[in-house]
Amino acid sequence: MKLTFLYAAITAGLLTTGCSSTSVADSSVAGGPVAVSNWHNTNDDFAGLKKVTFADDLYLAVSKSGVYNKENVYVMPAGYHWATFEELEERLKEWKGKNGSRALGKYNYHGLGGWDKYAFDGVQRRDFIYANTAKNDRVVYAGISENKITVHKSSWDANYTNNNKVTVKNWAGFVLIKD
Repeated sequence: MKLTFLYAAITAGLLTTGCSSTSVADSSVAGGPVAVSNWHNTNDDFAGLKKVTFADDLYLAVSKSGVYNKENVYVMPAGYHWATFEELEERLKEWKGKNGSRALGKYNYHGLGGWDKYAFDGVQRRDFIYANTAKNDRVVYAGISENKITVHKSSWDANYTNNNKVTVKNWAGFVLIKD
């Protein structure tokens, strides 16, 4: 009987393993997997997935809640993985080497795609986070131009590495790479 229940739970997708394509993040149920449809806001003019100017495979994916919960697990959209800071940095350096940085004057998301400065759908968002943000304090800040990879003073970046904080507000979403 117990094995039948276990098999049913596994086939229904109720149990997860370390081998799944998920990433740590936010949900109303701490520790649980968060389906893409539950975290990804697709209502803006970019359908919540804005391609950056300097790379054909790098995107900013918008959160629904604006609150990042470190105890939860996010499922990334099919065909994408959660990017590291180094993956973005590599693409930006290559682009700047060929084109310079003057052509990258647009904000990352601030005031674009239907956003009113940092707000969209009544939620404030500032920091798009990397897969390794919790280790390096790096984020893509919505309100600086694409040619900068430094953190803005209004960012909540230090809260992502603070082990005493489980949730962080003003979370904009994830930095993703299309596979």
